[in-house]
Amino acid sequence: MKKNITIIGSNAYSIALANILTDNHHNVIIYSENELDVNNINFNHSYNISNQLKINNKIVATTDLVASLENVEILILTILNEQLLLTINQIKKYLKNEIILISTIKGFDENNLDLLSNLIINQFSKTNLLKEFVCLYGPNNPSQIILKKPTTAMIISKNLIICEQLVKIFSNEYFLCYSNNDLTTSQLVVYFIDLINLSLGILEGLGAESNTKASLITVIINLIYQIAKNYNAKLETFFNFATLANLIENVLDTNNKYFLLGIDIVKLNNLTKALKKNNLTIDQIQVVRIAYLLCDKYEIHNEFINTLYKILYNNIRPIALLNHSFKGVWLV
Repeated sequence: MKKNITIIGSNAYSIALANILTDNHHNVIIYSENELDVNNINFNHSYNISNQLKINNKIVATTDLVASLENVEILILTILNEQLLLTINQIKKYLKNEIILISTIKGFDENNLDLLSNLIINQFSKTNLLKEFVCLYGPNNPSQIILKKPTTAMIISKNLIICEQLVKIFSNEYFLCYSNNDLTTSQLVVYFIDLINLSLGILEGLGAESNTKASLITVIINLIYQIAKNYNAKLETFFNFATLANLIENVLDTNNKYFLLGIDIVKLNNLTKALKKNNLTIDQIQVVRIAYLLCDKYEIHNEFINTLYKILYNNIRPIALLNHSFKGVWLV
């Protein structure tokens, strides 16, 4: 049965998801404030002007939020974390019916040191608009998905019945989905993966080899679990497509923006210059500060995160990451 699905955001991954869902014969609308993106989708049927990968010509894009929410059954958020609250307020203003809300956002409630899902659900708590909250995570290289290279994803919600329904809606011969009900662990692992990308970039800039990189990845994964335990996370959830496969895909991606930032932190020996070169701001690497604050809150002593924090905020030399990260390591 066809579903009316609206995707908020026109980044590459949102367009890849739109392509999947349209291939699966659903009615898909992409909402974006960027008129160039909208015209490119509607008239060129490609996922951006510079990359002429063709997408399903039945995908519709619009700059009209009200129109995009008309009769929507499933709403997918693919926006940046910092756009979230404003976007939700706009959605609540114009949405007329109950929806399943799917988030692909890699984020955290930084003000309350809490899960992003709790923040989103609370925003809808005084309405009758939210049928169920769901996360969709997995290896997410959009070009590969548009080219129909086989990949996987996890559809995660406390309501497994809705998860199974969504698995059928999203799955096809090149995009295989599985269900899971552990929202907590999945969100935490996905959010903290950027610690690995940034740190591997710093190690790359320092000329470190595979032994060192593998060791540091292990340190970081154990740190993530040590933090996640305080949210009653499940260790077994660390090994599914949202978490482990996502982590591996990120490690293999040498074009990852945080990996490239890490290289430039060493190369330029100046965080401000490195951020500027990579078109990033300090707010976009809050993951380091959040991990540091959570370690302080839960009395977790970890030389790696202490050192990485000092590299970013106290201007100590990046070589310190090699000198201190492997001391007194806690292992599962």
